[in-house]
Amino acid sequence: MDDMEKLKAMVVELGKNKSTFTRQILEFEKLQSEIAELQQRANFDPAARSKLDKLNDYMSREGNDAQRRFAEKMAKSETSLKKVGEQLNSLSVLQQGSPGKEVPAVNNTALKKLSRNFA
Repeated sequence: MDDMEKLKAMVVELGKNKSTFTRQILEFEKLQSEIAELQQRANFDPAARSKLDKLNDYMSREGNDAQRRFAEKMAKSETSLKKVGEQLNSLSVLQQGSPGKEVPAVNNTALKKLSRNFA
């Protein structure tokens, strides 16, 4: 039963991480669209040109380091997810291999009694 609790905790943690990654990806895509819009307006809008120049300066100074750290975190999360997938696969193989450890299904007779239709 301890393995089942660990599995539940892992699934909850994966759900949290998935929502965090989804939010970050959406923010990144929004940022990319804003940059594309700035690039389109930069030829005739001096404010857009100024913002784009500031962005290029940042990327040449500190942005590459931030981008590298982000790529490292994504690679680390990918390997972690692969390990979790392998562990889940091995756990399911172990569960299938030992029929004596299966949890019996609960027979819910109270629900059957309450769901009768009286006409």
